[in-house]
Amino acid sequence: MSALHPALLPYVTELRERGQDPIDYILSFFETHDIVVLAERDHRETTQYDFIFQLVSDQRFRARVGTIFTECGSISRQGDLDAFFEADCADPAAALNLLRNLNFFAEGWPRNNLFEFLQKFHGLNHLRWYLTDVPWKWDGMTAAEYRTNWDSMAQCRDEIMAGHVRS
Repeated sequence: MSALHPALLPYVTELRERGQDPIDYILSFFETHDIVVLAERDHRETTQYDFIFQLVSDQRFRARVGTIFTECGSISRQGDLDAFFEADCADPAAALNLLRNLNFFAEGWPRNNLFEFLQKFHGLNHLRWYLTDVPWKWDGMTAAEYRTNWDSMAQCRDEIMAGHVRS
C-alpha cells in the first residue's frame, strides 16, 4: 500500500477524530443522497482504488447502491466492458486489451491500479459499472481525427460525462 499523501492528512485526521470507519462514512451519504461522488486526487495513485474496491465489495453497498459510474472509460466501450464482465473469468489479456481502448490518451493508462481494479471488480456479482467519458474509438483513427475529436470534446468533457450519468 502507498504512503499517505500529505495533502490528505487533514481529511484522514477528521475521519479518525470522528471515530467512524471510512466505509461507514461514505455509505451514510447514501441514506440521504441518490448520488455520491468520490473525487480522485490523481488517477495514478493506487490506494484510492483499494478503497473504492473495499467500498463496492461491502454488502451494504451492493444492497443500497449496486452501481458505479467512472470517468475512466469511454462510453463507446461500454459493450466491451459488459462483455468482459460476462466472461467466466477475468482474463488478464482481455483486461489489458480493454484498458488499451478505454480512454483517449495515446500513451495509455500509466499504472496498474485500474487494471487490478478491473480484474477484482470482475468477481463482484450484482454490481453494474457504467463508463461515462466522451465517445471515443481508436479503431482506424488517424492523427488528424484524434486532434479534431479531442479539440471538439475537451472544452465540454465534464458536461458530456454528467449527461451520461443523467441518462
